[in-house]
Amino acid sequence: MSLIDLSSRELSAFTSLHKQRNKLKAKLAGVIAQIESFGSHRERTITVKTKKRTRRGKHGTLGAGILSLLKTADGKGLHIDIIAKKLNRKKGSVYAWFYGAGRKKAKKIAPATYISA
Repeated sequence: MSLIDLSSRELSAFTSLHKQRNKLKAKLAGVIAQIESFGSHRERTITVKTKKRTRRGKHGTLGAGILSLLKTADGKGLHIDIIAKKLNRKKGSVYAWFYGAGRKKAKKIAPATYISA
């Protein structure tokens, strides 16, 4: 369809739509410029957050705590769950200690139950 084939009513509707489109384009360009100016302003004021340092416990505190608990326990020994709760540690850390450093310091008497060696 070309402009020549349009009636006068259709042509006037077309021109009004064309004008409306141009106004919206200009308004959109203004909004984009405002967004870009905001973005460049924000880049200057951004502060870099540093990672908060956490304090780590002293080395060997887990083993000392486990050995003291095992020495005070009766001949039945202590279960991993009980040791982890009393020392406020993760169960996996306690298991790892028994399979590593605690292998020679503690004796396994039942599944997940140990006594002092």
